[in-house]
Amino acid sequence: MKTLNAYSANSLPSGISESWHPFAMSVAEALEHLKEDQFLVISAKQSSRFIQFAGQGSFGLRAEVVGNAFLSQGEQIDDAGLVELRQLGWSAPTGSPAASTPERDPDGSPNYFMDCPVPVDGMRLADIAVRTLQQVLGVPHPGFLEYEAFDTDGKRLSFPVLGLRKQRKKAKADLAKNPSAVLLAAMCKITGIGDLEFDKDGDVPVRFGSVVTFTSLASDGSQVRIRAPLALDVEPSPDVLERVNDLNASIARYVRFVFSNGTIVLAAEVPLVPLVPEHLAAVFNEVCRVGDCMSDLLCAEFSGRNLFRTRMSSTLKH
Repeated sequence: MKTLNAYSANSLPSGISESWHPFAMSVAEALEHLKEDQFLVISAKQSSRFIQFAGQGSFGLRAEVVGNAFLSQGEQIDDAGLVELRQLGWSAPTGSPAASTPERDPDGSPNYFMDCPVPVDGMRLADIAVRTLQQVLGVPHPGFLEYEAFDTDGKRLSFPVLGLRKQRKKAKADLAKNPSAVLLAAMCKITGIGDLEFDKDGDVPVRFGSVVTFTSLASDGSQVRIRAPLALDVEPSPDVLERVNDLNASIARYVRFVFSNGTIVLAAEVPLVPLVPEHLAAVFNEVCRVGDCMSDLLCAEFSGRNLFRTRMSSTLKH
């Protein structure tokens, strides 16, 4: 365990608010209590700029700074800021949000990132985080920050030591008032498509390669549902069911394959309360990536068709 009173105010540049010094100590203390599969996101109020931390147990801690792939044009980090990030020790993004998923690029990220092995030097990481927030993300004072914290089950966590407002209350109020608007705004941000709309069936359709994803609210209001039809007009058979079961046992953690009414569908769900944008983005990108990879293959195997192409001849012997 690191000694918090060993932190020196002289470790930060002069000319910034003295409030950053005790805040850095508070961040270090919060990181000491961040357990495996828990996440802490510190963000600028009314902004998409954030730093996040993920507890990884015996593998240490992963820290990330939002990459420009997730920022609107007005919030993009400029070239000088990107240079500053590298000088502070952050590794550059390794690919796009679709390419740098945990399954496809487990050691990389679409954000600027840093892996901290055990034992995690919380004070050093807090110092870097504060410098990043102030010097790169342009936050003049900790009072301009808020936070959210949660685990992989979506349970909300509290870190009062930070002295920051929790983002959760506003998110819950927005969800209670208009969950459809919250979901649509999240999908516009994730995809970068600003004019997305719900169709007549209550879905948000988005094309990615050879598939179309349909994102909607569950009828009971508890979940966001993502569906991608991969192969239509497939004749039921034991081979189809066996293939679906094999895919569910081997492909990916966020998604599942379903065969229903002659269609092989890729499906996933994300809790609506709380709606964690980073979690929704990860699951949506996984549906897009896996669906695009598997649609043509499954159509060929089972003489099916997708939403854009004519029926393919089966590659199986019957």
